[in-house]
Amino acid sequence: MAESSSGRGLRIALALSLALNLAVAGVAVGAWWARHGDHGPDRPRGELRPPRGVAPTPYLMALDPDDRREVLRRYRDEAGPFTRNRAELRARFERLLALIVAEPFDREAVRAAIAETRQAASDRQALGEELILDHLAGLSPAGRRAYAERLDRSLKRPQRR
Repeated sequence: MAESSSGRGLRIALALSLALNLAVAGVAVGAWWARHGDHGPDRPRGELRPPRGVAPTPYLMALDPDDRREVLRRYRDEAGPFTRNRAELRARFERLLALIVAEPFDREAVRAAIAETRQAASDRQALGEELILDHLAGLSPAGRRAYAERLDRSLKRPQRR
């Protein structure tokens, strides 16, 4: 039996609505967790986590707190304010949503929009990685050894489910 275009559109709208509701719920839970959750021994209460995409989190979190703040400061200086990045991400997402529901569906346009989002995230992560490498290059052998020990401990810590 052929599905009507209005039925297909309704299913797409429902799927997008569900995705957006889950995203909002995730943000709410994440905000609560950042303020009230278990922050571990190396993270003082109230210290915010780095923005996603800065660098793989274990590498950044293994820095001592002063070095972490410095790397994050340099990241913000080079990447721009988070509010601008968030606005750009939201604009990309809005374009993607419009492409998904457009008739006729343009698979290649949606593919390009998804690739653009992936590239932006990759660029942010690459910047974070370079800043961590710059920092590690400036450490003494003893400083790099201490960093490696913190990183090793963080990776051996049991994951909570």
